[in-house]
Amino acid sequence: MKILLVLIIMVANCAGLFFVSLLAAGGDGSSDGIRKVLAFGGVWLLVATLLSLMLAIRGRGTASILVAVLTLPAGCAISLVVAAAMHTHALAKPSSPAFLALCRTAGVTLHAAPAAPVTSIAYSWDDPYPPKFNFFAVDKRGNARQLAAGLLYKEPRPLEFTETRNAAAASDGARGYAQRHLRDGATTWTAVMTAEAQVAYKSTPLTQVGLEPGTIQYDIVVSDRRDGRLLGSLRYFINEDRRRACGTTSEGVMSEVAFVSRAIGLKPMPSPSP
Repeated sequence: MKILLVLIIMVANCAGLFFVSLLAAGGDGSSDGIRKVLAFGGVWLLVATLLSLMLAIRGRGTASILVAVLTLPAGCAISLVVAAAMHTHALAKPSSPAFLALCRTAGVTLHAAPAAPVTSIAYSWDDPYPPKFNFFAVDKRGNARQLAAGLLYKEPRPLEFTETRNAAAASDGARGYAQRHLRDGATTWTAVMTAEAQVAYKSTPLTQVGLEPGTIQYDIVVSDRRDGRLLGSLRYFINEDRRRACGTTSEGVMSEVAFVSRAIGLKPMPSPSP
């Protein structure tokens, strides 16, 4: 009877682990965190189940039930302690020379002002998705205190509309070439891209020797589609696991919206350096 009760509790723990793992989903829908929680939790549950069954077989029924009941809470507590320790260590550890060298190439370059006011923007990318993060805040050591996603369509105002296009949309002849997001919130499909300015994204995973694994280079280029002139470019680097980032648009902050606003002339162009 005790063995059966242990097994029932462990089945409930497995269900609980599944729901807990969903909390580790990335802000962009990525499942990396879910897989890590399930991997660690699966091993933890297996070890705890074997221990509970051994205690039950040896006649220590109360102890076996106690181990089974406390398995999931104890695992969550240990995970939080380990995660906090790893986060603290990552913040204290200096960036590698390779990462610092990359950061010297990061930042904003404003090339020219648009010849006429920009009233619409087209966002485009060849990767499956736009950049995972388009806002972050960093301290003086380069530690990312805030990594944010989902700001892509919080476009600069005032704009008449924005368009978005990627490879999947371009090949979908049934719906059209690009999505158009109107100011009133409506969404339509258009056969051709018609926006006056274009914001092009590129994400490049880096694997140089000496560089922290998981470092990604992001490039954003803003151009005027009416005359082809390059308005501005932004390069930034992020290592999500190590909580490192560089390539700010202002003191301690990288904001895609702020950069695009400046590039299309919605904010004053900075004076050139002497």
